[in-house]
Amino acid sequence: MGFSIIIPAFNEERGLSEVLGNLTKLFPADEIIVIDDGSTDGTQKVASAFKGIKLIKHEKNYGYGASLKTGIAQASNEKLVFFDADGQHDAKIIPDLVALLDECDLVAGVRVNDL
Repeated sequence: MGFSIIIPAFNEERGLSEVLGNLTKLFPADEIIVIDDGSTDGTQKVASAFKGIKLIKHEKNYGYGASLKTGIAQASNEKLVFFDADGQHDAKIIPDLVALLDECDLVAGVRVNDL
């Protein structure tokens, strides 16, 4: 069974292309949903350029939580991944986190500074 990647995005034109490029390359068979939360930049245009992306547009900025709720309501899969649009996380870790969902109800990734 696949998973749905939910990406809330507000004015993320600059980083979104790289994020979606990585995700579509790594997970071509999984659902990727971008919620454009009332962006005033080119976020919608960037997301629209990728085939297979489910793009949902909020007419105004409702906030991160509302975008998550919209994505959850639109997701086709039971397993959900919440992923930031700014490229701060490495998408390669997603399969390891999703695999843990067979044993747990919720898995959270945490960045650790090894310095």
